[in-house]
Amino acid sequence: VVSTQSTGVFITSIILCLITMALYLPIRTLRSKPIIKIEMMELLSLVLANITFLLLSRLHHQSQLCEGMVFAVHYFYLVTMAWSLIAAITFYTQIVRAIHSYGKTTSDWVFLRYNLGCWTVPVIFPLSAMLYARSNPTTPYVADLDGEFGCWINPVWKTYTFILPILCVVGINTFLAIRVIIVMLQTKQNKKEANSNKRHVKSIVCLLTLFGTSFLLALFTYGPQAVVFQYLFILLTCSQGIFIFVLFVPLRPEVHGEWMDFLSRNSVVSRSSP
Repeated sequence: VVSTQSTGVFITSIILCLITMALYLPIRTLRSKPIIKIEMMELLSLVLANITFLLLSRLHHQSQLCEGMVFAVHYFYLVTMAWSLIAAITFYTQIVRAIHSYGKTTSDWVFLRYNLGCWTVPVIFPLSAMLYARSNPTTPYVADLDGEFGCWINPVWKTYTFILPILCVVGINTFLAIRVIIVMLQTKQNKKEANSNKRHVKSIVCLLTLFGTSFLLALFTYGPQAVVFQYLFILLTCSQGIFIFVLFVPLRPEVHGEWMDFLSRNSVVSRSSP
């Protein structure tokens, strides 16, 4: 199913995600913001998910690496959704509940807990599916996808340990995004803060729509309609990095401003040095 064209889009998507991270991480004022830290971790997990998905698409159902790669794809996409949930919750607490202490005295400890949760909790789903499948040979963890996608997760495990958790996250994120939008419309903010918050909300809503739609399509990647939905799923999945780059770089003026200041400071230092 993963054609040469979609492989090219996947690689472009991965490269753009890495470029986005490279543009944020060198600037201290950007990388020190709690929401940016979380978004960068979400990007990292998405890059790992896309790389493993691309590698998985080259494997045959009978390959010895098949089960391990399915496990990795299963895990990394759940980690990505876990970080998207943390991003939505963090933004919700800062805007709706007006909790501004985060990022001042407890940010390192809170961020450490987020890391532990987002990188460990998702492993429960693929691990439990794999272990249960090994004790029940009639329901294997991996399955041949109608001869089209040689190595993929069994529909049973995909539904209950992949799609269902993701839909729960999408539902929670949708509720939080709506609450944030309502409060922002009802609250007076200075122009700079309001514009910044609006951009973050747009990013959350766009990513929520993109992730939610792509993983909803995964529900229909088996059966008579499988081929059409497989292509749609892969098209949306492989283009996620492109949308993220557009949302996080060209559409965020604060990034442009920080880089202009960074380059200006370096230019002054280089000219003043003997």
